[in-house]
Amino acid sequence: MAEFRSAFEKMIRNEGGYKLHQISGDKGGQTFAGIARNYHPNWPGWRFIDADDLDNIDLTALVRDFYINNFWNKINGDQIKKQKVAEIIFDFAVNAGYRTAAKLAQLVVDATPDGILGPKTLSIHPGPLDEFVGSREHAFTIVFGLKSVPPPGDARLTIYLRDAHRSLPPKLEIRINDNTYERQTSPGSADWLEGRSEAGQPQHFSVTAPAS
Repeated sequence: MAEFRSAFEKMIRNEGGYKLHQISGDKGGQTFAGIARNYHPNWPGWRFIDADDLDNIDLTALVRDFYINNFWNKINGDQIKKQKVAEIIFDFAVNAGYRTAAKLAQLVVDATPDGILGPKTLSIHPGPLDEFVGSREHAFTIVFGLKSVPPPGDARLTIYLRDAHRSLPPKLEIRINDNTYERQTSPGSADWLEGRSEAGQPQHFSVTAPAS
């Protein structure tokens, strides 16, 4: 799972670090570490800034808490599997708002854009056409055990899918030991992402491979 520290360090560099800014014409007014005073007047860190105590470690902690509570937790960053994906969504959320970032991420994976990155959206496995995860293949490994050594011959593996992308159903490449198989999925509905589990389009297929 993604972790906040790495995402925060990259984001705070993009925001100019722990610096105090006052840009003429900026509606946000006085800004420290990317936190605009006019938009967040009740942030407790301002008392340190008003006292010219910018190096106080408590101020640094308040900055981190601000981004955790207002952005990282809002996008459920700890539940995102890929660190790079979490960092992209997090950084965009800081600049455009967490709901906008969440909605755009949901549109990419064909989920209902409700602005909430919950378990339904986060359970979607990205594909090579998803730009927000680098437009590349995303493989995962399934490991399972057998109670006993199978006899010589062929074994059958059946894979069940809850649903698939409705307009761009993926082609799966399945590797079992030294054997590779391809299966084209059928267009799905993505209706289960909207809470209508009965309206999804489950599918399954089998591959036959040497048992040993």
